[in-house]
Amino acid sequence: MKFINKFVATVSVILAPVFAACSGDENLTPDAAYPNYFEVDASDNSPEAQLRRDFKERTGIYLLFNDHLATYTDADGVQKEESVDFDWNFTSHMEQYYRFTYLDNQSDKEEIAAMVEKYFLPYINVPGGSFRPYSIMIPATIEVDKYNEDDWKSKDYLSCWRCFAVNGSKWLGASPEDARVMGLSLVRTLVDNNIGTYDPALDDFYEVSGDYYDSYPAEVFPDWMYEQDVTLVYEAGFLTYYPDYYGDPEYDSFPYESTDFRLFKDAIFNEDEAEFREKWSEYPKIIEKYEILKRAIENLGLNLNPEI
Repeated sequence: MKFINKFVATVSVILAPVFAACSGDENLTPDAAYPNYFEVDASDNSPEAQLRRDFKERTGIYLLFNDHLATYTDADGVQKEESVDFDWNFTSHMEQYYRFTYLDNQSDKEEIAAMVEKYFLPYINVPGGSFRPYSIMIPATIEVDKYNEDDWKSKDYLSCWRCFAVNGSKWLGASPEDARVMGLSLVRTLVDNNIGTYDPALDDFYEVSGDYYDSYPAEVFPDWMYEQDVTLVYEAGFLTYYPDYYGDPEYDSFPYESTDFRLFKDAIFNEDEAEFREKWSEYPKIIEKYEILKRAIENLGLNLNPEI
């Protein structure tokens, strides 16, 4: 199997303003527009080219099946290559080794592209959303060796400022239900990587249960030592509590902030929303926290209720 290995070392770049004087009568002639190598060549009428054109027309997102965009000769006669560089973003550099294998079969390309479009893109294809990609790349496999130790590990996705690559091998041959689960799981991974336990966007979420995080049920519920009424925990806005390991109710505990965040996030991604709302309808603080967290996640640029 042929692997395409990629690595970009750290480069320091110093940008300095350059000022040039010109007379008021001098005409400035702009350079020719820089070619968009994500576009399919107009002369290419292959099945893959048509698949890519149709995908762009339907979604507004370019479709790629490898990271090589073009080989061209510049104005000085120097041959150059343009590729998707997953190491660079607008304001950061991710130094790691990565490699791909590419899809060869046209039917595989069509199958995976259709599933990604149906079961993943609706969550992230939000106008103005931070996760809406300029292009989607579907290689056969994605592997990363973070520390250059010949320890390659499969990865579900790879992302940079102009492309989002999806590991095609995970999708090939998947049933609709499996594809639905993978699409939502991929969205969950994006959320996990972009909103942490103490993100300011969660301030309102934690405010609902207030000081309970720093106390024990036995400290705030007078009869807890004699009867552990879990409905009191629900009324405080928690989905559960943790009995003391040794069975002493005095040391039963509420979830920590990080656990509370994870439990509600699990509910958003793993449970049917209508069923969740019905189950907890008698506990307004739980519903309130659910809505706050869902709104915070959607504000990242996601649609958690797409039509799939």
